[in-house]
Amino acid sequence: MVHLASILIVGAVLLAAADLRLVSLERGEPGIPGGAVDSTIAALAPPLVLLLVAALCVRAALRRLDRGRALPVLPLLRIIRRLPAALVVFHAMSLLVFDWLGVIRSVVGNPVAIDETLAVLVPVAALAGLWWLEYPLERRIREALLIRQFDAGEPVFPIPSRAEFVLGQVRLHAAFTLIPVLLIVSAVETAEHLVPRTGPCGWLSEASALVALLLVIACAPLLAERILPVRALGPGPLREDIDRLCLRHRVRIGRTLVWHTGGAMVNAAVMGLLPRLRRLILTDALLELLERQQIRAVVAHEMGHVRHRHLPWLLLAVLATLLATTALAAMGIRAAGELTAGQFRVASFAALVLSLAVMLPVFGWVSRRFERQADLFAARSLGPGTLSEAPHAEAVAVVDETLAFVSRLNGADPDHRSWRHGSIAARQGFLREAARDSGSARRADRTVRAIKAAVLLLLAVSISGHVLLLSGHSP
Repeated sequence: MVHLASILIVGAVLLAAADLRLVSLERGEPGIPGGAVDSTIAALAPPLVLLLVAALCVRAALRRLDRGRALPVLPLLRIIRRLPAALVVFHAMSLLVFDWLGVIRSVVGNPVAIDETLAVLVPVAALAGLWWLEYPLERRIREALLIRQFDAGEPVFPIPSRAEFVLGQVRLHAAFTLIPVLLIVSAVETAEHLVPRTGPCGWLSEASALVALLLVIACAPLLAERILPVRALGPGPLREDIDRLCLRHRVRIGRTLVWHTGGAMVNAAVMGLLPRLRRLILTDALLELLERQQIRAVVAHEMGHVRHRHLPWLLLAVLATLLATTALAAMGIRAAGELTAGQFRVASFAALVLSLAVMLPVFGWVSRRFERQADLFAARSLGPGTLSEAPHAEAVAVVDETLAFVSRLNGADPDHRSWRHGSIAARQGFLREAARDSGSARRADRTVRAIKAAVLLLLAVSISGHVLLLSGHSP
């Protein structure tokens, strides 16, 4: 679910940057930077510095582990986990402030998707470098989990080699983010070549970009199925359980796939907006390590996302927030009067940072409410009551136990607050409260309904703002 949302986030940011660029084009601002050397340094230097930071952190963490000091490793691990986000920020700065894409186009021209592909090679290579440097620490963590699984008598998986680990990460991000985004960029750029944005039919270019976004999101499950090491789940008791759950809750799944992660991930996901293209993905470790009732709880949770249409509403929430913030930013830039090319690029980057600063908390807050409703759906579906009643205590116990077990298998702290899911402990507490008090479950459902109404209102207002921008007026 998060990866499809990230596709729309990047796609919407591209549209937002295009709208901000439109303000500059209307004023005749040049788009090519003055200093190719400065742009090259801005594009290459930050990734190299971040790789150096990662190498130093991994080295220090391994030394502390060798001395038997596991607790002081956690701050270093947090730094390493945040380096990809810093890489994205610096890459956005190189594109919007220093116009790295303009430097590339001054060399290769503007062929469809070629210049954009070259522009993302630097951060992609840096990400691969981060995973390569991180591997020794990742291996130590997996070795510790293996010992715990041996002691508990659970199945174990071989630890992948460094090359296998990096290749797996590259395939994962290529399937869910990189390739879909490049397809979106290709479609948008093709539309702009056919219908210029500044002409009388500029709205056709905007509409084409939106259609490209929707097509890529709809076909994302097919892309993932071709890129990731997956196979169809064969017939058997588990397949029968999934078919019965789908039939009971009127959820259509095109195919159920088993994702071979080498035991690296205990997880499940539903991909796809269209029923025929929808895929239910279960990792190999989940099928090996969880009991049948626990797998049913995980599948029921994913079906809760489908039944309540969480994915499209989450995407709409992201889109509405970004469109609203970027419309305000573009109107502010237009009202500021004449800007130089450098000033405009700085303003574009500031607008992007502002948009993400607003969007990310909204995305996380909405996602956590959807996760709670999906947990509630799973508990209700496993119990004897209906989907509108308070969950039964025994069904809550099953979901509660499953959440704790999956958290332990993934080496996660139950009290750690995930930005998108919240903490496992908080989700367990919510389910227990819902079993004791039916009003708690009803309040959770009402909150989600209010979120959907607010999303529709914000989307209508933000679209109106962009229409004013395209028509050449600002309020």
